[in-house]
Amino acid sequence: MSRQVFLIEELCREICCFIDPIEDPACLVRLARCSRSLLNPALDVLWKEMYSMGPLMELIPVVNSKMGPYSNTTITYYLSQPPQAEDWVRFDFYAHRIRTLYYEHGYRTDGDCKIYGRLAQCRPHPMFPNLRSLVWHHDAAAVFDTSFIEEVSYFLLPSLRELSMGTQVWDYPAKPDRYPAGEAAEAFMLTLTRQCPLLESLELQGQIQDMSFSSIRVFRNLQSLNLSAFSMDRPYADIDFLSALSDLPCLHSISGLDAEVAGSSVQIGFPALRSLAFGSVNPTGLIIILRAITSTSFKSLSIDSFLDSSQEDISTPLAILSSFAQLEEIYICFLPWRPKYVVPPIEWFFCLGHLRKVILRTHDVRKGWPTMDFVLSERIALAWPQLEELSLQCPFRITSLKPLALLCPNLTTLACNALITQDDEDDLTNLTQDAPVLSHPLHNLNLDYYLVPEDYRLIAAVLGRLFPHLVIPTPIISKASEILPGDLEPKV
Repeated sequence: MSRQVFLIEELCREICCFIDPIEDPACLVRLARCSRSLLNPALDVLWKEMYSMGPLMELIPVVNSKMGPYSNTTITYYLSQPPQAEDWVRFDFYAHRIRTLYYEHGYRTDGDCKIYGRLAQCRPHPMFPNLRSLVWHHDAAAVFDTSFIEEVSYFLLPSLRELSMGTQVWDYPAKPDRYPAGEAAEAFMLTLTRQCPLLESLELQGQIQDMSFSSIRVFRNLQSLNLSAFSMDRPYADIDFLSALSDLPCLHSISGLDAEVAGSSVQIGFPALRSLAFGSVNPTGLIIILRAITSTSFKSLSIDSFLDSSQEDISTPLAILSSFAQLEEIYICFLPWRPKYVVPPIEWFFCLGHLRKVILRTHDVRKGWPTMDFVLSERIALAWPQLEELSLQCPFRITSLKPLALLCPNLTTLACNALITQDDEDDLTNLTQDAPVLSHPLHNLNLDYYLVPEDYRLIAAVLGRLFPHLVIPTPIISKASEILPGDLEPKV
């Protein structure tokens, strides 16, 4: 009976799936060699994910390689003669098993990219007919240009479900003549919609001059869109693009969106949205998008740069956010341009009562929130009893930790400017004596400034009682005297 199990290919494949092809590829090779029943299942697992094009190039007899004069030079592949049908036999035997392909130009094992287009042109059929996930990154190019578009086009197949492609994004802008024409970029997007209509995940990286993303509405199965490392001359999230996104029925995650839009509206939609992350957004753009979301499972909002957002600017978006009772995560980094900028009070966020992760920061370390005291800490703990992570750009008095320890039993990560004890000596002594011995799960404490005052033993005693699992970070500043005046307190 046990021998008959190996006659069923599906069972053999399940057995082989328990072997990690990266940790123990030799085991899969031995299985493939020991039994015809295990040959294909073992090779399917071994070749399912490819992290380099090098082994594939070695399967084609007419492909030769050479190294440059330096040890870190990229391998260059070239054809000794045009490949014939018999030259593809070994390659096809393995290539049809590949489901995921990673290509990183610039790594020695992957070599120069020019050879792949030449090889693809020599075949009547795709090189990887069953490819479902493609990661094609070109770190030698500064822009998402026409040559890169042509390079990757040969691998855009109807079988693809996940696609991550792009070029290196540099801190300095590329020359305008390196940008692709808008027509070429839009033609590529239209080609992508025709050749990969079943995409579920799309990530784009690089710089481009101008193009429209409105054709993205064709990807009816799209679930995840990541534009975190993608940039254009102008904000690309215009009304047409946002309306196209709102129309996608399965889209549940959007990352890296830049939405600096002016007064208009987006059609009601986003029925499946769970996570929304902005690279930058102005208050008007945030209001427009939040009003369009109909999803009842919207749980996470992230903003890397909330542009020119005063207390008046954020009041309306917060009022809209309060309608999403299920919201669990919020990250906002304010970008205060005005000299007299004042951050919105923390109390304004108390209307979001189901938050598990709260991160409120500013790009200007001098413009944060007032010192956290016992009363405000208690209000935070009562407003967000399910907190798991809290990060606020303000100093915490050591006495303010007790409400978090008693009322937030799930808190595991806490980040702030510093722990301070000014004017708290009597309370600290009492707190050391009265603090209960808890088994609180807090284990991560991240401080912008790490102070070691004279009474550090009292602080250690308090932390040890309240948070026995806490890992104290390596000191950044060893003495309180090294803090410059005004570094801890925000300036108005």
